[in-house]
Amino acid sequence: LSIKVGDIVRTEDNKYLKIKDISSGYDNNHNPITYYSYDAYFDKDLKLFSHSFKGRFKSFRSIKK
Repeated sequence: LSIKVGDIVRTEDNKYLKIKDISSGYDNNHNPITYYSYDAYFDKDLKLFSHSFKGRFKSFRSIKK
């Protein structure tokens, strides 16, 4: 799954994330990981703002482009 800046993705808990930035790093075992900065919303129309955050994800349920 290829995620790009500007993409909107839905998480397993049914929030919608608008990706603002993507960066790389390493975990404690020196494994590469990808961090996503995003704004989270409660609705797919991105009108009900939830929060902003930077984190990593194991899976996305679907992509809305």
